[in-house]
Amino acid sequence: LAILPIATEHKVLLLNGGGVSPKLVQPGSVLFHNRVLASYQALGVVERAKERGFKKMAMLHWNDDAGNGARDFIVPIWKKMGGTVVADEAHPVGATDFTTQIAKIKQAQPDFLAMWVWAKDIGIAVKQARDLGFTAPIMGIEYTPDAAKIAGPALEGEEYVTDYFNPEGGDKWTRDFAAAYKKKYGEDPEIYAANYYEGVYILAELIRAAKKKGGEYWNGERLKAALLEIRKFPSVYGGTVDFQEDGTSLKRVALFEVKGEKPTFRKFIEIKK
Repeated sequence: LAILPIATEHKVLLLNGGGVSPKLVQPGSVLFHNRVLASYQALGVVERAKERGFKKMAMLHWNDDAGNGARDFIVPIWKKMGGTVVADEAHPVGATDFTTQIAKIKQAQPDFLAMWVWAKDIGIAVKQARDLGFTAPIMGIEYTPDAAKIAGPALEGEEYVTDYFNPEGGDKWTRDFAAAYKKKYGEDPEIYAANYYEGVYILAELIRAAKKKGGEYWNGERLKAALLEIRKFPSVYGGTVDFQEDGTSLKRVALFEVKGEKPTFRKFIEIKK
C-alpha cells in the first residue's frame, strides 16, 4: 500500500499476486489482485461449512487488519446463508495463551470453529483448544509446517481452504509452465511464482487491448479500463481469474484436510461472490 500513492500519481497499474490482507482492497484505485484474498478464502470455508450442514459458527481471529477484515467480510455472508455466530473472539498476533477465548467458544457450543489466523498461531490455538476439551470441527484458511509441528495430533481432521497451484493440473498451460519452471529452477512452482507469472500474461492482454484503441495505451488508467472491460482472463491455475469492481478477483481455491499431521487435498471450490 505504501507505493499506491506513487502509482496513482504516475498512472501505473498494480497487480498483487502475493498479499492476502483485506486491507489491500482499495476500490476505485489502480491496485488489483490476481491472488485470492483472505476474505474470499474465508468464503470458501463457510461454503464448505454449509455443505457439511453446520449452522452455528464460532470465530477466533487475529486482532489486526487481516483477521478483523476476514471477520467483517464473512459474518454478513454467513448470516445471509442462514447461519449464526455464537462466539467472536479476537487475539493479538503472536499470542501464546488462548485459554480465555477457548473457554468462551466452548461454552457457546458451536457446530464448528472458524479460525482467521495465520502462521504458528494456528498450531498453538488448535492444540490448546483440543487440550481444553473442545471437540467440534475446526476450519481455517492456512496450514504451515511450523503450526503442524506445534499442534501435533491435535491438528488431525482440521480442514482449511487456501489458494493452491497444482503443477500437475488438468490444463496444458498449467503443466507447460510447471515443467519449464522446474527445468530452470529444479523445483515445482508455488503460488507466488504462479501468480506473478499469470500476472505478466494479464498485463500483456491489457496492453494489447488498450493499444487497439490508440493513444497512450501504456497509461495505467487505460490499462485499468481495459481490465474492467475484459474482467475474465485464463488462469495458470486452470479455469479463469475473474476481476471484480473493487479490484479483488475470484478463482478456484482448494479444500485440504489434515491427515496423519500432513495436508491432504480434498477438492477444488469455485468461489462465487
